Amino acid sequence: MSKHFQLFTPPGETPRRGVITTPHGQIMTPAFGPDATRGVIKHLSPEEITHLSGTLTQGETLSAEHLREQNELQFLLTNTFHLRSYPGDEYIRQMGGIHQFMQWNRPVLTDSGGFQVFSLIHNSANLKGSVDNDGAHFTNPRDGAPLILTPENAIDIQWNLGSDIMVVLDDCRHYQDEAELVASVERTIAWAERCKQRFEQHLAKRGLGWESTVRPLLFCVVQGGIDKTLRKHCAEALIQIGFDGYGFGGWAITEKEFFPDEVMQFVAKLLPADAPRYAMGVGTPDDMLRCMQYGYDLFDCVLPTRNARHGVCYSSDGVVRITNAKYKHDTSVLDKIITSRAAHYPRYYLHHLFKIKDSLGGRLLSIHNLAYYNALMKQPFG
Repeated sequence: MSKHFQLFTPPGETPRRGVITTPHGQIMTPAFGPDATRGVIKHLSPEEITHLSGTLTQGETLSAEHLREQNELQFLLTNTFHLRSYPGDEYIRQMGGIHQFMQWNRPVLTDSGGFQVFSLIHNSANLKGSVDNDGAHFTNPRDGAPLILTPENAIDIQWNLGSDIMVVLDDCRHYQDEAELVASVERTIAWAERCKQRFEQHLAKRGLGWESTVRPLLFCVVQGGIDKTLRKHCAEALIQIGFDGYGFGGWAITEKEFFPDEVMQFVAKLLPADAPRYAMGVGTPDDMLRCMQYGYDLFDCVLPTRNARHGVCYSSDGVVRITNAKYKHDTSVLDKIITSRAAHYPRYYLHHLFKIKDSLGGRLLSIHNLAYYNALMKQPFG
């Protein structure tokens, strides 16, 4: 059993409950982390994301169990690629690391940038770039300067940021032809091994061993599209290398918007029971609930905050599209069950905010959606 993960649920039983221990505190699983891709959850202050429920006093530190009970965020996700592009990982290190930079004192998981490489190179008609065994070569979308992301500097960047959970660089692909998927899987495995070697070099430099309980964690990413044979090969190779956690990588949704339940369930069964399982980018409430039943422990997605800025609220009554005309005279509060700083506002007022295009509307819905997502993590357990 890993010193960084304690599983409370008997092996093989799902949904799972456990606790991940990181340098900045524990995460009670299952848990959801919103995307603060560039070091910010859009339009929300550090105080707002730290106190979603409005029940905590400023500066109060609570255990992960209490945070979970209050529907508060336990961790959030930032992105290696975007923070390297601007303002720069070395700059953030000089500013005290990502926690000091964001004024956030809970765990931070940092994605490797593999998905962004896919978006910018494989899935973009405008941005030129290439991927080879050395890494990903492309131009900085901000200033056009040449950039390279390698397994080694992906780890270096995350150490500069001071991340609690680091993710290896992977060759993320959608559902291309078999030859491309085979190449991406082999590259993902090779890059994962190089990332672990670099990670261990950083540990040695700081006098830390792999068994240290105060070091950051290192997660890998299982690739292979919807090909079970490739997913199995990738998972087994990564398990052989050995990591603290294992992510299901790639686009979870196919071109036809079909969620690959069968493959996600298949992969979950391949992964070690004593390590966290991370359903990367999985973020609709229904998808997360199903993935909990498959045995996944961690989730992240931009959906609750992005949709909030467009007037979509997730509530105990179901989805509320607050811009709809029927809410203009709706005197009921946003949510009678889920507690958040926004739950007590009448729906007619939130409707008004969106109609006059005031950013407060999106902020309030973002706060409530994040509280709702955290409440959702408790649903399978009653």
